[in-house]
Amino acid sequence: MLIALAAFFALCSLPAAGKVDTAYVAKLPACWKIKLSGNCSGVFFDAYNSTLVEPVNVDLESDLRTKVALGFGYGGLMLNIGFNPASFAKNQTDIELSLSCYRNTFGFDLNYRHSKTLHGTISAPPGFHADVQKGNATHQILQGGMYYAVNHKRFSYPAAFKQTFLQKKSAGSLLVGLSGTWQRIRVGEIEHVTREAMRFSTVDIALGCGYGYNFAITERLLFHLSVMPAMVFGVGRKCSFNYREQAFRYRFPEGAVTAKSALVWHVGRFSMGLSADYRYLYTGRREELCITSQIWNANAFVDVRFGKKGKLPPLRKKYISY
Repeated sequence: MLIALAAFFALCSLPAAGKVDTAYVAKLPACWKIKLSGNCSGVFFDAYNSTLVEPVNVDLESDLRTKVALGFGYGGLMLNIGFNPASFAKNQTDIELSLSCYRNTFGFDLNYRHSKTLHGTISAPPGFHADVQKGNATHQILQGGMYYAVNHKRFSYPAAFKQTFLQKKSAGSLLVGLSGTWQRIRVGEIEHVTREAMRFSTVDIALGCGYGYNFAITERLLFHLSVMPAMVFGVGRKCSFNYREQAFRYRFPEGAVTAKSALVWHVGRFSMGLSADYRYLYTGRREELCITSQIWNANAFVDVRFGKKGKLPPLRKKYISY
């Protein structure tokens, strides 16, 4: 773990790879800054197993999770200290951890989420329906992904999500990505339905290609939108139900879609904005075992830069609209 963290900080500390077209992208001087952010997120999970005596469908969702964080950092490195306001009012024990490093040429992120507030239903024909109470189901998911921006000289991914660059003119880029996902779901014993906990587990690798676009409304106002569909290659998946464990083979096609958006505004020493991301993962076949999961996040932030280097570069004397 320590080696991985050391490698992460070393990677983020490296100088920007390659040259950029300064007419389109400007690197902001590294400086000390404080960042206040608020985040909300959620998870949806659905599994359908048709290999049992009667087909069973599990439909779950998590509580809305909110988080407030205060960050201190220098340049592209940021240490965030956050808490969940809902934890003071009720027993919400969801855990979410994330690590990311975005650069113009390439970048990666790693996310782990453990949802203990799942609730929903289990249904089976003809007309059977049972509720899954909150606390009787858990969902663990670990996702990691990396991207490569083909047009990295004119398109800046960190301008939208790290605010370490300034996108002065609109530009887009083809994005190539590789990702991996591990997830495990456990539904506790339900009276008259199961004799033991129901378990699902999947391991998948995805190769994707998409497009990202930075629309520079002005030199200080940026809107970003990117979409990356991916082909999923299943490594392993299992289902355990009533003392019976089954392993299922990969079935073509399986897929995933990741979408991200951001709106960033720079004013003096301040930067503020909104960002959101959504990931949809579909694995398996309805003739055997089909699993879909959806994860979404929305974030609002404001940060302030300190020192002489905290001032943004001057605007062009004549601004050209695009």
